[in-house]
Amino acid sequence: MNLEILDNGFTLSMECRAILTHRTENPCLFVGKGQERMDMYRGNFDIEDYVVECSPLTYAKVSGDEIAFSTAPGQPVRLVLTLKDNQILFTAKDPSINRVWFRLVAEEPEHVWGGGEQMSYFDMRGRRFPLWTSEPGAGRDKSTEIIWKADVTGKSGGDYYNTNYPQPTYLTSSRIAVHVESTAYSVFDFRNADFHEIEIWAVPDRVELSAAETFVDLVGQLSTRFGRQPKAPDWVYGGAIIGLKDGENSFTRLENFRAVSVKVSGLWCEDWVGLRHTSFGARLFWDWQANEQRYPDLKQKIKALRAEGIRFLGYVNPYLCVDGPLFPIAEAAGYFATNEDGETALVDFGEYLRWKRPVQHPARWRRRPKSSAVLSPISSLTANHELVVIGVPHKS
Repeated sequence: MNLEILDNGFTLSMECRAILTHRTENPCLFVGKGQERMDMYRGNFDIEDYVVECSPLTYAKVSGDEIAFSTAPGQPVRLVLTLKDNQILFTAKDPSINRVWFRLVAEEPEHVWGGGEQMSYFDMRGRRFPLWTSEPGAGRDKSTEIIWKADVTGKSGGDYYNTNYPQPTYLTSSRIAVHVESTAYSVFDFRNADFHEIEIWAVPDRVELSAAETFVDLVGQLSTRFGRQPKAPDWVYGGAIIGLKDGENSFTRLENFRAVSVKVSGLWCEDWVGLRHTSFGARLFWDWQANEQRYPDLKQKIKALRAEGIRFLGYVNPYLCVDGPLFPIAEAAGYFATNEDGETALVDFGEYLRWKRPVQHPARWRRRPKSSAVLSPISSLTANHELVVIGVPHKS
């Protein structure tokens, strides 16, 4: 990164491309305070923010690799940015700050992609995208009658930005990539012609920047940073993966496909863990162990399929129901997020309670109890909210 100091500000560039510009009359950084309201109902969120303060930090003093920001000369420093390699580190000098607005250079015309798993718009330019994990909801357009009915009856209407897997990362047609390292609620706003604004409901740890001459090189940098998707195993190309969730009858139905010469490489049974019946439908029993009543002798049947070249696939997510056998094991091991009273934080998901492991401890959760009988012959697990795993069977 190259930092050019000007009379009334500075310009930060990478690969001869301006990334960040600051002028007294056009600051790149705003800070303040907000009071959020966040209500959740069955995985759908209603979020509002009352902004108490949003102050432009117009004065920037550069000292080596540090840039100290304040509202005016002689006023207390409120935030310091430190340039380190391809990162901008954030340090708050004012502990009351819980809102940050950060503006990066935009070009016109320019296309923007990213934000994790976005299901409505591929090009994000011209729109504002809140980044918060939630249920996708019913529908993607709040102006339609069906979504209005979903909101009225079950608070489940979706919007264009709702996603199971948001990620605060984007790249542009100028071959620049930006990643915000923060677990807080954030918003990517691409509606302005000359800047992209990032809103974070906390002081972020850092903003990571990448630039390249080609998209291949840029994507390569991102995959080096976040993890490179491995090649799909060869077996997935051997035929169709049949998705059925019909209990033991799934195997009978699978044979109907094979009887008419359909090539099959896998059988996916989302309901391998059993069902919970509620007033609004059947749900999976979130304990992530094979359910003997719904799938008798499942291990043996999986092995029999495997002998014929057919893999068995299941489903998991990061929640555990409180009435399953894994819950007390995980609670005793200290895997649970807690509330302000230090008690296990439970979520009401509609006629049953569940717990979600804190994202801060993924390594601890991977050391799962031996009694969690995720079947070793399972070749793949699909999972929402967090990740998709396709790979070798579990051996332990």
